[in-house]
Amino acid sequence: MQAPTDRYHLAFWGLVAAFVALALVPLATVDVLPFLDAGQHLRVAAILQRWDATPAYAAAFERLGVPTPYFLWYRLVGLLAPLLGVEGAARAVIALSLAALPLAAIVLLRQARHSRWLVLAVLPWMWNADVMWGYFHVALALPLFIAMLAAHLSLVRAPALWKAVVVSVLVSLLAVTHYAFWLAGLVLLPGLAAVFGARSHWSRALLWPMREVACIAPSVALLLPWAQRSVDIASFGSQWRDAFAVEAQLPLTALRAAVDRMFDQFQPHPKHLEAMADLWLRRPGDMLSAVWLGALALWVLGTVRQGQREAAELELADASEPHDTADNLGARYLGIATAGLAVLYFVLPRQVLRPLWLFNVNVRLVEAIAIVGVCALPLRVLAPPPQARKRTWAGTIAFGVVAAGVPILALQAVTLGSAEYDRMRDAFRSIPNGSSVLTLHGQAGSAWLRQPTFTNLGEWWDVAGSGYVPQAFADPMLQPLRLRSRAARPQPLGDDHGTFSFEEHGRFYDYIATWHDPFAAPPPFAGELRALPVVYARGRWQVYRVPNPTPWPPPPPLTAAELATVPHAERCLWAKLGLTPLGPVDNATAAPSPGLLDALRCLEAAHPFASDPARAADPSQPEERPPGMLAPMPLRHAPRGLVDMPRLLRLPEPEAAPPAAPGWAPGPAEPPVPKQASVLH
Repeated sequence: MQAPTDRYHLAFWGLVAAFVALALVPLATVDVLPFLDAGQHLRVAAILQRWDATPAYAAAFERLGVPTPYFLWYRLVGLLAPLLGVEGAARAVIALSLAALPLAAIVLLRQARHSRWLVLAVLPWMWNADVMWGYFHVALALPLFIAMLAAHLSLVRAPALWKAVVVSVLVSLLAVTHYAFWLAGLVLLPGLAAVFGARSHWSRALLWPMREVACIAPSVALLLPWAQRSVDIASFGSQWRDAFAVEAQLPLTALRAAVDRMFDQFQPHPKHLEAMADLWLRRPGDMLSAVWLGALALWVLGTVRQGQREAAELELADASEPHDTADNLGARYLGIATAGLAVLYFVLPRQVLRPLWLFNVNVRLVEAIAIVGVCALPLRVLAPPPQARKRTWAGTIAFGVVAAGVPILALQAVTLGSAEYDRMRDAFRSIPNGSSVLTLHGQAGSAWLRQPTFTNLGEWWDVAGSGYVPQAFADPMLQPLRLRSRAARPQPLGDDHGTFSFEEHGRFYDYIATWHDPFAAPPPFAGELRALPVVYARGRWQVYRVPNPTPWPPPPPLTAAELATVPHAERCLWAKLGLTPLGPVDNATAAPSPGLLDALRCLEAAHPFASDPARAADPSQPEERPPGMLAPMPLRHAPRGLVDMPRLLRLPEPEAAPPAAPGWAPGPAEPPVPKQASVLH
């Protein structure tokens, strides 16, 4: 029996429009999108938008002229940026991704001939984990994947050339949006075609998969130029083999990861729950996830009851009367698609292709499994059988509660999380355009979002202004823009800025911006910045100017002609430190040239952090070192602390001593300095 999908048009579309509008409110009310990767994606979009107007970008970045797996989102933002600005265009594309998800699900339900009211279970997934973490490519790829399944279901039901073209276009769009859904499409489409072709005729079991391969071929050709430039084809198989051997998850671990991808993304978990009210006050995401799963269980039970009722009706009907099974095609198709996605989720490793850093490959499919699985239910939501009416309507109400609760909690978390950025725009406006800026954070995590939001805080400088920040892009091989290796300046660990050192990192930048809670303990890097002039200090933000920044990149290595003029002992020392590509040398026979010890001691004086800490703090203290022994070189700072050593070693010879005054007699001669061969070992 066909589900009544054409009833209550006005009520249905009014309800969907209300939920979509509620989901878009957080995007329109906050000043900063407080998501982990939001700053990175906006930074790439801003650089691409200003590329022609800022020639200096070409020295720091490499722009690929071919489509990449992350191409479409930046392209859409670039098309809207002249009208709305980069941030406004990004919000418009994010809003389009959110609103397109229920619309794509409605199209899929229509092609499956299921009740369109099943979309109530899809509405909460507009604010899924990928949106909350700032993975905007995944948010855009999800509705495209659902639409691809809808187009392919229509092609399987009634083959036509124009439907095959639509499927091919959607697969090509997925190829330049996100790799996980594209890979899933490469596996699912031929498999589904083979299954349903075999049910019709044995020849179609071969012909239909070939048709799907032809639909997929343009997407492969679209990414082929990128793969030739970025993927090591020779080691491709070994990388996948190693990934499956090391990174595959156990089934129980995969189930826990699936639950973690639901709606509990709003705030960190407390260590203890003191009362039942804490379940809602402190773990609202967990509560909504549990309600959604409970509502799904009620709908599944209602579907089982409905199937039993229809089976009983068929037994009473005349067996000779033809029975139309066309309406069951949608349920079978979506059921097999859900099973295929589940198999891919449990089989695919967590991370593959380490040089490309394809991380969290399988967990991207959790939202697709939930949405396609709900759409596979042949449940008549508005007119269930009497045996399933209470269960069905209770599940419907529960889904409505979750569909309203998720965007409300998202609005709260996004609003409070945006307030944590405080006066970020004012702080960055105090820095001239074209400056190199290092941003340090006092804490990596947010108080309102379950993510290390502030690890990418510095990337917002390239959105608010125009200059250089040290952060490299995530998944660099998939981006349309890459940071040149020689342009990457030293920086502390992204999630632990307590490792910051001015000598190692800060001296290479024009400005250093800091963000920390003024009511918390001072961060570890605060003491090293006190001597710098303050440009901006308000709220959580301080901006310091570095008076004489060390130029970057470092001087190029010596040429062969310059190297030939350097004494042998210096070259042996450089080879020990990894500064000059020399072959093996016999250090035992290497003798220091005149002035080498003085040059090294001058270098030590210029870099007191490389010497004894006590002596660096008080140079008047005696040096506790055997006579003639050199100070230990700063190997822990290599190569950044030693990149300019070849130039520093080539110091001019000391001037000749002035003639002795009359009546002056020299003292006893000092014993000769022994060979320092052991120094070079």
